[in-house]
Amino acid sequence: MKRALARAGLEAESFLLPLLEAVPAGVVVADSGGRIVLVNSRIEGIFGHAPEALIGKTVELLIPRDKRNAHARSRRAYAASPKTREMGRGRGICGLRKDGKVIPIEVGLSSIRPNGRTLSMATIIDITDRKRAEDALRASEQKYRRFIETTQEAFAEIDKNKRLVSFNDRLCRMFGYSKSELLGWKVLDRLVSPEDRESLANHLRNRWRGESDSFVQRYSKKNGEHIWLMVSGTPIFNEKGAIQGAFAMMTDITARKHAEDALRASESRYRRFIETTHEAFGEIDAAGRMVSFNERMNQMFGYRGNQLLGLNIVDGLVSPEDRETLVNQLRKRKRGQADSYAQRFVKKNGEHIWAMVTGTPILNDAGEVRGSFAMMTDITDRVRAREAEEKVARALACKEILADISHELRTPIATLRIAAETLLRRGISGSKDDALILKTIAHQTERLSKLVSNLIQLAGRDFTSPAAPPTERFSLSGLVGGCLRDHSFLAKEKRLVLRGRVEPGINIRGNRDELRQAVENLIDNAIQYNRPGGKVEVALRAAAGAVHLRVRDTGIGINKKDAPKVFARFRRTRGARRLNPSGTGLGLAIVQQVVEAHRGRISVKSRSGEGTTFDLSFPK
Repeated sequence: MKRALARAGLEAESFLLPLLEAVPAGVVVADSGGRIVLVNSRIEGIFGHAPEALIGKTVELLIPRDKRNAHARSRRAYAASPKTREMGRGRGICGLRKDGKVIPIEVGLSSIRPNGRTLSMATIIDITDRKRAEDALRASEQKYRRFIETTQEAFAEIDKNKRLVSFNDRLCRMFGYSKSELLGWKVLDRLVSPEDRESLANHLRNRWRGESDSFVQRYSKKNGEHIWLMVSGTPIFNEKGAIQGAFAMMTDITARKHAEDALRASESRYRRFIETTHEAFGEIDAAGRMVSFNERMNQMFGYRGNQLLGLNIVDGLVSPEDRETLVNQLRKRKRGQADSYAQRFVKKNGEHIWAMVTGTPILNDAGEVRGSFAMMTDITDRVRAREAEEKVARALACKEILADISHELRTPIATLRIAAETLLRRGISGSKDDALILKTIAHQTERLSKLVSNLIQLAGRDFTSPAAPPTERFSLSGLVGGCLRDHSFLAKEKRLVLRGRVEPGINIRGNRDELRQAVENLIDNAIQYNRPGGKVEVALRAAAGAVHLRVRDTGIGINKKDAPKVFARFRRTRGARRLNPSGTGLGLAIVQQVVEAHRGRISVKSRSGEGTTFDLSFPK
């Protein structure tokens, strides 16, 4: 470098070299004619020229060709009136590298006077990377600005005083103001009604605590109309981390809010309808579990509160013998089919009810079945009335046949019985076998007479409604007491102890004759199938809104095999046939029919060889 300076006659300026090398930027020193007198080594990194190659050349060598004349004029003007120009004010200047590439540079100018002559010193920085970053940032800023200006969302920035400092056109259109009208406004003063200011103020406090959040807020337009916006708010921090304002993106959800309000009102209206209607409504999921229902559903099945929630309807609301029909219907729902059908269900207390069900599949957004909805109407009374009508119709059709049976069977049987009894009373001349034959005839005709009477009675019940309304209110205490008195002689004859515990004053509505027959059948069986020295106990009491009758004996009992068929017609155990050959096997069947006709229940407990207990209960 010193030799280059010597060749150019610039040895006097060489003392500046160490100072220039200490500068962290490129340095070019030129005289008033623009001739380069000094450069530091960093110039080579910027322009690609060796420092010694630049000594004595004009500075325009480092300027693009199309800018050189203009630069020369600016250089001469600066030489005539040199002034310091700080780094940064020279942006927009371009330099020319040795390889011909134009690069952006930043230049600071100052004037120095070493050895009494005036020189210009240019401090040069290659800002290629910075310019590239600035261009990228500018392009990104323009892209986002275009997005903000063209999107359907409104964007706004407020300062620390909660005044609008920037926003897009969408905000203006959303509120009906011009930009000049909105600029500088406090959002709490103009954009919300007085009754909505506190809620917005609370959200703004979140911004000033450095919190971001999203919320729904009601605002007011210029014309006074209210709009609903979904707002996403974010605090804005300065370089020191202090909050200087907030940024908000706002989406107009007024139409959606009105639709949601209308839907909510509609849902409330339909819910009130479902909760107050006489029909039961229920929703089940894909697994058949109850997920929602109205109060009528609880009432229909005898449940309370949320006891039905989660209950599998196949397991919990139908008897085992009715499950297959319900399962078939649920399969239709899973195939997307709606249907109406009658189904028998079971209440919590075990009582059966009939319901007309309208089932509809429920689909998710993908069109897949996710469950089903059912509307149920209790048709139990209708079904029972229809069954009663059918029985009455059958009774009318069979009335003539029953009359014929009564006449054709009873008359010859009565004749045979009277004839046999007459011969027995007169006595006959003949063998002992003849007398035995007559006794057998008399015994069998008596048995046939009982059998015909029981058959006609059962047939009459089969063809008439067992639920015919009772027509008489009478003292059940008196009826049971009378039956005990009537059977006391038979019990004494059989050497049995007959005891009664009858609570006085128990009245019931029903058919006096039918109930008397039922009580007499039970007491008669307890005596007939007992053993000498045994006991028969009859108890009548009222409790919990019901009347309870118990007939207990210490007789032969019933074995486990025969117990399930004790109420079946013509079913008699071996022991019963042995103790009472004339029995018909219809007595308990008649008792069961009488009890059920009076909406009652009957159950039996027995152990072979230890006795039998019959428990009856009737509504009071």
